[in-house]
Amino acid sequence: MSLKRILSFSGPIGVSVKICVQPKRREEFLRVILADAAQTLKMEPDSLQFTVGEDIEIPNQFYFHEQYKSMQDFEYHKTTSHFMEWKDFCGTDPFITNPVVHIFQCNHEPVDVPQRHPAFCLNVELCIKPNVRDEFLNAMVDNQVGARTTESKCMQFDFGESVDNPNSFYLHEQYTDKEGFEAHTKSPHFLAWQEFIATKEPFTIPHVKSVYQTVE
Repeated sequence: MSLKRILSFSGPIGVSVKICVQPKRREEFLRVILADAAQTLKMEPDSLQFTVGEDIEIPNQFYFHEQYKSMQDFEYHKTTSHFMEWKDFCGTDPFITNPVVHIFQCNHEPVDVPQRHPAFCLNVELCIKPNVRDEFLNAMVDNQVGARTTESKCMQFDFGESVDNPNSFYLHEQYTDKEGFEAHTKSPHFLAWQEFIATKEPFTIPHVKSVYQTVE
């Protein structure tokens, strides 16, 4: 399998969300968000992905990863009746803390991503020093291409740059299971990535990694 190395960000819009739900609102939350996800993929032809999962260690802490072909398509999503139902739910104080939302533009071509259950997922935030940007991008794309072309258990490895904050990057990874991710961490491309981090110290703040399993 070949994969083009793309160092620019003109692809789909990615949306990563972190939400901490009050335990007593869990079932209602799942009903509303899974309906929103299903209707998004069914009714919006320019939506590409809507993954929902729960933290592997913290109950009632959930994550989304969405993709749309363009910012206009994401803005349209927010006008739909299924999103309005979600918005109405959010207005009933169901969360322990305010949701955290990151919007970014990816480096890959738009492609529909199937709903996968189960899947072992990661959302990662990386804020880098401007002076290491080029080296960072080369190291990250090497890791991306290596994962997507040589790892049988890697189902997705996408990343992009914040639409609001230059040099803030967001990753979404999916593996068939935890063992698939553990194999990734022993791969030559991941070890090269780790060496880059150790030698260049590229981050302005510690990276944030969220690990979760899909729910359905």
